[in-house]
Amino acid sequence: MKRQLWIFLFFLLSTNLFAARSQFNINFGMDDPDDGETRTSTAPLLKFAVSSKTDSFIRWVGGFVAAWGGGLKQGEFTFGPYIYPLSYNSKAVAQPFVYAEGIWGLGSYDNKSRTEAGFTLGVGIDLLMTKDWGWTLAFEQHNATETATRLYLGLYFR
Repeated sequence: MKRQLWIFLFFLLSTNLFAARSQFNINFGMDDPDDGETRTSTAPLLKFAVSSKTDSFIRWVGGFVAAWGGGLKQGEFTFGPYIYPLSYNSKAVAQPFVYAEGIWGLGSYDNKSRTEAGFTLGVGIDLLMTKDWGWTLAFEQHNATETATRLYLGLYFR
C-alpha cells in the first residue's frame, strides 16, 4: 500500500497541473490610513507572495505582509484570487491584474495587542523585464480593523 501511494504521488506531481511555474514576489510599500482612523501616520510595508500557474487567467496567491511604524507592528496572512485578463498573450511585456484578498493579522498598535480580519481590493501591473523576472506595481484598498490605502513596488521571479 505504501509503494502504491508513492507511485500515485509521483504521477500526480509530474503532471502538467503541478508542473506549472509559480511566481514569487517581494514588494515594498507604504500603508496610509484613511481619514477618521485612530492611526494617522504612514507605516512601511514588506510583502512576500507566492502565486500559482503563471499562465492562468485566475491565479491563487498567498502571502505575508509585515507593517511597522507610527506605533504599529503587525503581520498579516493573505490569500485570494488575482485575475490577469491578458494572460492569453504570453508575449505581452505588461500584464495588468485585479485582485481580492482575505486577510488575517496579528500585531499591536501603541503597545496594545490586536487581531484583525478583513479584505483588500487592488489593481496592479507586472512589467516583464526578462523571461524569469520583472517589476510589480500595485495599489490596494485595505479594509480591516482600520481602512488604509496601500501602494507597493517590488520584484517578481518565476
